[in-house]
Amino acid sequence: MSQNLVRKISFFNLFPNHLEVARWVIVIVMLIVMSGWRPRITGIIHFWIACSVFNSAVLLDGGEQVLTVMTLILLPITLLDDRKWHWSKPETKAGSAAYLYKVMAAHIVINFARLQLSILYGQAAIQRLKNPEWVDGTAVYYFFQMPMLGITDTMKALLNQILTSPFVFFITWGVTIVELFLAFGFLAPRNRWKYFLASGVFLHLGIAVLLGLWTFSLTMIACLIVSYVPEEKMLELKWLSKWFNRKDVSTELQNSPAQ
Repeated sequence: MSQNLVRKISFFNLFPNHLEVARWVIVIVMLIVMSGWRPRITGIIHFWIACSVFNSAVLLDGGEQVLTVMTLILLPITLLDDRKWHWSKPETKAGSAAYLYKVMAAHIVINFARLQLSILYGQAAIQRLKNPEWVDGTAVYYFFQMPMLGITDTMKALLNQILTSPFVFFITWGVTIVELFLAFGFLAPRNRWKYFLASGVFLHLGIAVLLGLWTFSLTMIACLIVSYVPEEKMLELKWLSKWFNRKDVSTELQNSPAQ
């Protein structure tokens, strides 16, 4: 797909010369997406907006590209979801051929998303090991001093004793080790995945707080939740299930013949 075509179909073309209006419309639409209403429709809109932001924004922190790819990968799941709300019970009868096909498709898509995340973290860790500063353990110190992406002067004053001490070696290598763990953590037993998820969330919260890369960090945390929460133990929000007067979806998945 050419860059010109991508720009022509950008969401922002709906509001030419009114970027502030477009921004608030996106906020409202994203709230609708988060509500879980009509996944079959909102899944497409989510990808469209993610792709539009990635191809139209001037300042990017990496999260926009990851979000565009992940929303594209998850499209088959949302397109096959015929529910009015994604908190409610599937309308397709459990055990039917259509239901089994949907479950199988979902498993394939989720595993493909895991593979993409594994490649992303593995490549990041391996590329760092090609840099002498990451190998000798001083990269974090130099990275934090960068005028554009480094930490603020206030944060420098607070962390100066740590960044100028031998402890910076362990911080630097800790980042690489956590990324390697996240790259290969899917090979571990599923009952251990929660530890990999926790380490990834901790890493990205640190990046968000120290470097201000909130879009990137929140995107990566969302990807970790999608990938490191086993399908049979997907998050159960029972109060929402009760609100819709339905059984939780996870119950259907556990009782289906596909399991």
